[in-house]
Amino acid sequence: MADLHPLLRRQLRKVLGGTDVPDTMKAFVTQVNEAYLQADDERRMLERAFDLSSQELMDANEELAEASRAKDRFLAMLGHELRNPLAPIVMALEVAALRNSSSVDVRDLERPVRQVLRLVDDLLDIARVARGTLVLEKRAFEVSHSVRDAVEAVQPAAAQAGLVLRTDVPPSGLIVDGDEGRLTQVVSNLLVNAVRHTEPGGVILVRGERAGADVVLGVSDNGQGIDPELLPQIFDSFVRSRTPDVPHGAGLGLGLTIVRSIVELHGGTVTARSAGRGHGATFEVRLPALAPTEIEVRAAAGTRAPGAIARKILIVDDNRDVATLMGSALRIMGHEVALAFTAAEALGQLESFTPEVALLDVALPDMNGRELGARLRQHDAAIKLIAVTGYGQPSDSEASRRAGFAAHLVKPVDVSELAAVLDS
Repeated sequence: MADLHPLLRRQLRKVLGGTDVPDTMKAFVTQVNEAYLQADDERRMLERAFDLSSQELMDANEELAEASRAKDRFLAMLGHELRNPLAPIVMALEVAALRNSSSVDVRDLERPVRQVLRLVDDLLDIARVARGTLVLEKRAFEVSHSVRDAVEAVQPAAAQAGLVLRTDVPPSGLIVDGDEGRLTQVVSNLLVNAVRHTEPGGVILVRGERAGADVVLGVSDNGQGIDPELLPQIFDSFVRSRTPDVPHGAGLGLGLTIVRSIVELHGGTVTARSAGRGHGATFEVRLPALAPTEIEVRAAAGTRAPGAIARKILIVDDNRDVATLMGSALRIMGHEVALAFTAAEALGQLESFTPEVALLDVALPDMNGRELGARLRQHDAAIKLIAVTGYGQPSDSEASRRAGFAAHLVKPVDVSELAAVLDS
């Protein structure tokens, strides 16, 4: 039995004891032994294949991880490169608005610029949604604040489209724990969607109410409506109306996907209803409500009026157009402003100008803006630092926070947002 498979040899010894294998069993034992040996060879082959597959899987995972990191770097650079050329245009429009300019050219320019910004934001946000990196900065606030900001942003487009935009949202009593800016984005995206699919003369209504344990927001229109076969997919990426005559452009088909993702991150739900073509549509957002305790009411009802305090502000940006226009806007708001276009110029300004606030571009040609912030703080530890940059990834904001910056603003900066940060 010396040439038998070890496992078969042990089994035969148990059965036969010390005796030899009978001649009548030898052929059968030979066949079984061959089967054992073949199975053993196949096991070794499988083990070798498994080892190779495991290594290939690890290599593939590393390649995917590197591809993801490369995509993140590309998106960060894409956002920076797309936002930077738009920043001086938007700032010029903001300055014109602060000067009460009534130029038709200015108003006509603002709408397409805002549209491009929306497309950039949607593309970057949908990438964050896909990677699960869309994060919220939560606090207690009144939902009416988000509705007001969204309506103000969309009102010009609605007016140009010949639409009536109405609201029925109580100014107080609808408090949620969430990200006010992101909820503004939700309402804005729903309003933009309604504007796109409503013919001139139509009406769009934003309503809000408390329903049990939820705050309910609804955006309704009497526009084209939604086909029944499209309704189940309406929140999927790149799903757009199949109607060729969308009144005001179909967009990229990302806005509603972003709405659903933001609402779900808040622990809420969003649904769509429509009786079909020509019967309008209603989108309903439900969010967990907060009880109006004293602390939450104070947090939600805090003042947001801009420009209450005049400050000494240093602006450092190598984009001269952005720096100059931002300086003009802040001077109109009553602030004292000094400009620098390099880190060296900014440090030189300290000999005659000690700012209370420094607005720093991160990507300066001669020094990283965060390093410059540390140098400014060495001169005066009381200086408040605000990053103003084209880089808007969550990792960029976190890097600014770790460097001691009070805020991280992404270009092009909205003047009202900047004013609110300065007042805070």
